[in-house]
Amino acid sequence: MKKKIISILVIISIGFVLGMLNSHLIYAKFWEHFLNGLKSVPFYVHIIYVIFSLFLCILIHELGHLMAFVRRGIKIKAIYALGIAFVRLERGWRIRFVPKFALMLGGIVIPDHVNIRSKEDEDKYVEIMQRVLIAGPNTSLVYGVIAFIIWAFFLMFEFYLLNGFLFTYMVVTTIMTFLVVKSSKISHQGMYGDYVAHKKIKDDEVFKLAYLIQATSMFGEDLDSKKYLWPKVVSQLETFGSLYGGNKGAIFTEYLSEVTFNGQIGCTKVEDKMKNIHKSLPLTEEGFILYNQLIHFYHSRYNQEMVDELLNMLKTKNFKLDPRVKLYHEKLTEHLLGLANNEDFLKNKKNIHPNSTYFVYKPLEIYEHIDEIIHKKA
Repeated sequence: MKKKIISILVIISIGFVLGMLNSHLIYAKFWEHFLNGLKSVPFYVHIIYVIFSLFLCILIHELGHLMAFVRRGIKIKAIYALGIAFVRLERGWRIRFVPKFALMLGGIVIPDHVNIRSKEDEDKYVEIMQRVLIAGPNTSLVYGVIAFIIWAFFLMFEFYLLNGFLFTYMVVTTIMTFLVVKSSKISHQGMYGDYVAHKKIKDDEVFKLAYLIQATSMFGEDLDSKKYLWPKVVSQLETFGSLYGGNKGAIFTEYLSEVTFNGQIGCTKVEDKMKNIHKSLPLTEEGFILYNQLIHFYHSRYNQEMVDELLNMLKTKNFKLDPRVKLYHEKLTEHLLGLANNEDFLKNKKNIHPNSTYFVYKPLEIYEHIDEIIHKKA
């Protein structure tokens, strides 16, 4: 009975406070300014406001990541926000438009090459990445609060055009802030939100190694970093029950690439696990790319029997992937095996589709990295 009385008193108190607040807002003409602001422009103008507000929300979030990188001495290669990319090339900063990325309603900051040559470098970079990862959603939270305060403040004035924009801006920013914070706590099928990645890059050795491999190899070969990371690659693969799936696939791919093209000494234990892996690869893009990499690997080992078996089995498999990605890898495999001279095709930038997400990195003009593979004979 006592709890019910307390609950009723709390409800009455809340209602009283809200009533007083609403009376004040009516007296101060908040709602009048609000309604006049909404009617100050045709409804379709608010669509423009929505797009602009989305761009600002995403840009501010990515700037949070960017500033965290810059404060810690790491240069930036590119920043994307809603299909607009600001890219640093040899000839300076350029603006590029990536329409397909706009459909994802997201953004990304791509740091420049980093060197990982010791345990000290590794620990330092992991600490930097932890701070960078949480800087984005934390910046979005602060930005969302500021957007609400600005909207509420200007409702005290008869700036109807501004009030109309600020309402749409505030609503979009509030929704996006909620979604950013929510998605930052989610992990699904190898995709990790910022808060989840912040924890995994410190505590999950597989995730951390995959991250370090990408950071040191995206913009060309770094022999010193590879020398440091290679023992970790082999050590991790030795512990895996399966060599693919999630971040394992990135590490296994690095192993195949290094042994096939860069003369790294392989590991018998790892290669014993590889013997029948081609029979159980998923019929996905990842599975198709890995299947072709296995062909390159066995060709580099002069194991023609295995190459023939893989090529024959490949004809019977129905991989589901982008036709452009499929064609690119088929042409690359033919070229590396010496079955056809596909250099003209592979040198054409329009034909370069190593995976379905390459469109994100295409504005960075990292073709030289791909050319190194094209011109090597496995």
